[in-house]
Amino acid sequence: MTEAKERTGETSWALPSFHRILLATDFSARSAAAAPYARELAELYGAQIVVVHVAGAEADAGNGSETGQAADSSGDTAESRMHKFIAERSWGKIQCETVIGRGPVWDS
Repeated sequence: MTEAKERTGETSWALPSFHRILLATDFSARSAAAAPYARELAELYGAQIVVVHVAGAEADAGNGSETGQAADSSGDTAESRMHKFIAERSWGKIQCETVIGRGPVWDS
């Protein structure tokens, strides 16, 4: 950078531009804590938020795990949890899209 650019604060790089912000969630408190940051970024860049959850194969199979049994007995499906996750947050005028994947996380 030349000395003149250093003094004036001019830079030769451009600010990034985001159109979509990915917010992955497992519906935990930690992933919920990321939502306000995603909203701030979306507001700053005029972007939409895509909220994604991938239900692992073991959740679909009802493999008898404690988590699988609790979800089955309460009717707490990924779709209902996603709806609740979205409804509990203040998104303002930010457009949100939801995606629920099924199967191994890495493949989804």
